[in-house]
Amino acid sequence: MLSRMSRLLPSNIYLCRYLSYNYGRPGDLFPESRGPETVVFTTPQVPRKKYDVFISFRGLDVRHRFLSHLTEKFRQKNINVSMNEILERGDEISSGLLAAIENSEIALVIFSKDYASSTGRLEELVKIMECMRVHHQRVIPIFYDVDPSQVRYQRGSYAGAFAQHEQNFKNNLMKLQDWRYALKETADLFGYHFSRFSNESNLIDEIVKQASKRIFASKKYDIFISFRGSDVRYGFLSHLTKQLRHEGIDVYVDERLDRGDEISTALLKAIERSKIALVIFSKDYASSRWCLDELMKIMECKRFSDQIVIPVFYHVDPSHVRKQEGSYAEAFAQHEQKFKHDLMKLQDWRSVEKETAEKLKKDLIKLQGWTCVLKETADLSGHHSSNFLKEPDLIDGIIIDVQRKLEDEAKLGLSYY
Repeated sequence: MLSRMSRLLPSNIYLCRYLSYNYGRPGDLFPESRGPETVVFTTPQVPRKKYDVFISFRGLDVRHRFLSHLTEKFRQKNINVSMNEILERGDEISSGLLAAIENSEIALVIFSKDYASSTGRLEELVKIMECMRVHHQRVIPIFYDVDPSQVRYQRGSYAGAFAQHEQNFKNNLMKLQDWRYALKETADLFGYHFSRFSNESNLIDEIVKQASKRIFASKKYDIFISFRGSDVRYGFLSHLTKQLRHEGIDVYVDERLDRGDEISTALLKAIERSKIALVIFSKDYASSRWCLDELMKIMECKRFSDQIVIPVFYHVDPSHVRKQEGSYAEAFAQHEQKFKHDLMKLQDWRSVEKETAEKLKKDLIKLQGWTCVLKETADLSGHHSSNFLKEPDLIDGIIIDVQRKLEDEAKLGLSYY
C-alpha cells in the first residue's frame, strides 16, 4: 500500500522537512480540537510568557537586512517573536506594545546609529529595563554598527540625537534622564558587538543559540511522556512517574483513557513546553493514531526547538519500531487499510471537492510521516527493557539519564548569564 502512496508523496529521508515547508509553521499538520482536561503531575509554575522574544529596533536598513535574517532563524527554531511592525511610529507606544514587552521571555535591543533618534524606541527601552528589574526579563543588547561607549555615554550619533531631544523636551528633563539611564543600564549588560564576529551570519547564529538556551530553561515541564495502553499506564508508567516525582522532576502525562484520533491543542502545547520527551514504545504503541501524532509533534520539537527525546523500548525490539515489523507491521496494515478508500478517491481529483482533496492528501502524507518519525526516534540513544533483569533497574536507568540531561541543560543555561 505504501508503495502505491509513494508515487503521490515524497519518500526520502527529508519528508519531515517537506511537511514543514508545505504546511507552514511547525504544528500546522495537527488540527486544533478541544478535549477533556488532563491530569498533570507538576509543582506550581510561573505562567509561561506569550512570546519568547521581543525585538526593539530602529530603521528600515536594520529591518530589511540584519533583522529579517535574525527573525527567519528564530522562526526555524520555532521561537515566537514580537516586535513593532509599524513603520511610522510616534512618541507614544501603544498599550498593546507594552503588553507584548511584558509578556516576552527575552528582550533583544538592536542598537544602531539611528536608534536614539526615536523617542518611541527610547520609551520602549525604558519599559524593557523596567521588566528586567521587576519581572526578571532577560535583556540582550546588540551593538549593530555602533560602539557600546556611544550608547553608554551618548556620544557620536547618540549625542546628536539627544541634542535634538533636549530642544524638544526642555520642560520634561525627567524623561531625558530616564532615557539616558536606560541606555547606560542596557549598554552595561552582556551583549553582542557586530565588530567581534567575522560576518553577520555568525553573529545571528550565536544570538539564536543563546536565546534558545534561555527559552529552554523556562520550559514549563521537565518531561513529557508519550505511551500507549492501560497495561503500561497501570504498571510500568505508574512506577516511573512516582519515582520521577519523588526526585522532584515535573512530569506531564495525559491521563485520558478514551482518546480519539485527533490530538488536542492543549496536548500539543504541553509537548512544546517540555524540556524532555520520553517515548515509551510498547507493542501496541503504533496502533494509536493519537500516539503517532504525538510522536510527530515530539520529533518536530526536537528539530526546531532542540527538545531532548529519549526512546524506551518496553518489551519491543527497536528494529520493529525502526522498520515497522512485528506488531508495528500489523498496526500499519490497519492504518493503510483505513486510508485505502481515501487513496482511491484521491487518485481521481475530479470526484472530490478541493478542500476534501487537500485533507485526504494531508492524511496520506501523515501516514508516511509516521514511518519517518518512528525510524528517526528508534535511531536515537535510549533504553531497552531486555537489557535489564528487573523493571526497577530500567526505571532507575531512565531517571539517572533524565537527571543527567536536565543537569547538563541547566549548566548550559547558567553559562548564558
